[in-house]
Amino acid sequence: MHTDLDITSYYMYQGVYTVAGSWYGWKDGTGGPATESRRGNNPEMKFPRRDEISAGLEGSFFKGLVKVDGNFFVNRITGNIIQASVLFPSYFTTGWPVSSFIPYVNYNDDKRIGLDFNVNLNKKLGEVNWTLGVLGTWYKTTASKRAEVYEDDYQYRQGKPLDAIWGLQHLGFYRDQDDIDNSPAPAFGQVKPGDIKYRDQNGDGIVDGRDEVFLGRGGWFGAPLTLGINLAAKWKHLSFLALGTGRFGAMGMKNSTYFWMDGEDKYSIVARDRWTPETHATAKYPRLTTFNSDNNFRSSDFWIYKTNRFDLAKVQISYDLNRVLGEKSVVRGLDVYVSGFNLLTVSKEREVMELNVGSAPQTRLYNLGVKAQF
Repeated sequence: MHTDLDITSYYMYQGVYTVAGSWYGWKDGTGGPATESRRGNNPEMKFPRRDEISAGLEGSFFKGLVKVDGNFFVNRITGNIIQASVLFPSYFTTGWPVSSFIPYVNYNDDKRIGLDFNVNLNKKLGEVNWTLGVLGTWYKTTASKRAEVYEDDYQYRQGKPLDAIWGLQHLGFYRDQDDIDNSPAPAFGQVKPGDIKYRDQNGDGIVDGRDEVFLGRGGWFGAPLTLGINLAAKWKHLSFLALGTGRFGAMGMKNSTYFWMDGEDKYSIVARDRWTPETHATAKYPRLTTFNSDNNFRSSDFWIYKTNRFDLAKVQISYDLNRVLGEKSVVRGLDVYVSGFNLLTVSKEREVMELNVGSAPQTRLYNLGVKAQF
């Protein structure tokens, strides 16, 4: 089928002209208004096409003790709409005044493959009915076709995950001025001892954006592997339910103002581990500076962390009060319950993932309630 899920605007097949631009004027330093092209038109544009194949299995074993179901899927979207300069001659665009005759075209392709499963065990032990469920989803995304031109093969996005993180590889901190003088020149401003040192991937003697490499999968579409576990028990009129979720395989970037700070910014606790000549062997944070720190605050594996986590998402205890209701009662069902949400997170980077910067803090929620049916 055809899809419009990734289309971000309207009339993208039409060329666009604007009179809000600025052209060379008769008076030096003053530009005059002009009609400029922002993009060409493409009457042959189509909706991206989505092809998907899925297969599932479902079974019950040992007289209902174990129930299993699973699904495998392959999804491919072809002809995603892009405006790519590499597909057209350079004279289709101008730097200033800004003008472009490059149209939107159907070009990029994406591929997704994955599986999900669900296993439930149901057993009565004594007077208690137990249910244990384990479920999970694994998926892989690939940018199977891209319009791109790079000097080095390691920079191509084609063949990499859709949620890829790109950045520089760090080599620790500059030790001293001799280390700076004998290292590839950074293109991100002046550096001093204690600043982050990066690898020159292409060996041209300069560290810049052309040295960025694939660092791992990010969190745009969630973790590659998601697992869940649920445990339920019922004894007479008392019920218990617990839900846990785990997410594994993704990476995150410590790039909020809590970690990236310089000049007159407010400094967080991580600055205590800063580099100084005395702590050069144990420092975990670059040197502090009253100026900007463009070299240090860049996407790199220095700031990468794993987002693997397990969360106790919900716990609930309920008690059925139906037995106290008379036959003539207008209430047909009555339960009281106490529940909690987001109760526990188990992760090596728990403090980082529970940190909100510039927004409301994360919370744990507790409920005490009554459920009635009439």
